[in-house]
Amino acid sequence: MLTAEFRDKLVSGYVLHFHPEEPEAARTIQAAWIEEAVRNHVKIDVRNAVIAGALSLKNVTFEEEVSLIDCRFKEPADFSHATFEHSILLSGTTFEQGAAFQGVALHQDAVLDDVKFLGGKAIFIDMSARGLFSAERISFGSGVKADFARVCLQKSARFWGATFGGEVDFDHAHIFGSGDFRGAVFKKKVNFNPSKIDGGLFFRAMPERGLPPVTFEDEADFGAVETAITADFNGAQFKNEHKPVSFNSAKIHGSAIFLDAAFAGKTNFGMVHINGDAFFHSASFASEVSFLEAHITGQAGFSGVVFQQKVSFNSAKISGFAYFRAEAGQPAARFEGEVDFIAAQFGSDVDFDGVAFTSRLLKNALEDKEFRFGKMISEHS
Repeated sequence: MLTAEFRDKLVSGYVLHFHPEEPEAARTIQAAWIEEAVRNHVKIDVRNAVIAGALSLKNVTFEEEVSLIDCRFKEPADFSHATFEHSILLSGTTFEQGAAFQGVALHQDAVLDDVKFLGGKAIFIDMSARGLFSAERISFGSGVKADFARVCLQKSARFWGATFGGEVDFDHAHIFGSGDFRGAVFKKKVNFNPSKIDGGLFFRAMPERGLPPVTFEDEADFGAVETAITADFNGAQFKNEHKPVSFNSAKIHGSAIFLDAAFAGKTNFGMVHINGDAFFHSASFASEVSFLEAHITGQAGFSGVVFQQKVSFNSAKISGFAYFRAEAGQPAARFEGEVDFIAAQFGSDVDFDGVAFTSRLLKNALEDKEFRFGKMISEHS
């Protein structure tokens, strides 16, 4: 087919599908033709195309569905402040020099599964979406910042198996459904401070899809994040001993799950408010951790937790039963550094049966409650 025929089909709203094994030259189209098709108010359905030239579709309205599947953009694509009245499907598409979706209004679903950002910028600032935002296995290359600041997603956001090679920013993001990052990899700093999730927040493995535990290789800031129900970090791996992890002032209006989580760097749960149970069974803290003025309204379980450095529960308040004992196949907790429970408040019993303290134990101001140490091991009393 001649290139003129490619253009005529595209601007007339006909399907333009190429075979992925065709030579690149035989499936190259011009970005200007896509712009012309939008001006003609036609449906765009392109597969396996190589798109040459910068795409500029700022402030336009897509009146029909847009499908650009398994395509490759050689130069930047700019959709800033565009309106998509129907679904946008970008599955498998590669942006070699980045793309801008700043201020985009998505009236229906957006599917960015397997999309790749190899270079440039990936800007989603102020984007709003009325439908599902699906970005399964989306990947951002090294140095490509994924900027989702102030996005407003009225349904769930799904980032299963995503790879973030650059920084990630969800500053002031609002997700009305769940924020689901199961199996994701974060190679640089990730920021959710502050953000609001009206559903659950999931940073855990997804074995039914072969997705491993979530890994954080740099700083992770979940300070002031607010989630309406569960925050699930089961098995999450915070790997960088030189970078902090913060949940300072987070508000979790449900259970907080950190089973088997590993924290290599300094960790801050100070002033966190968990309006439900908190489970840390078999978690490990290689560096200092603080629960200063934390408030847990339900149970707090720390069976099998290893605190290798200083841990502070100074002025923390746990309204339900708190236990550090062996439980359900987990050993008792182990404190290898300095321990601070000064001014901690417990609304029920506290069980330290079998707990090992290998460093200095600070005395506690605990009145009118049973504080059970049981067979506590104190190697340095």
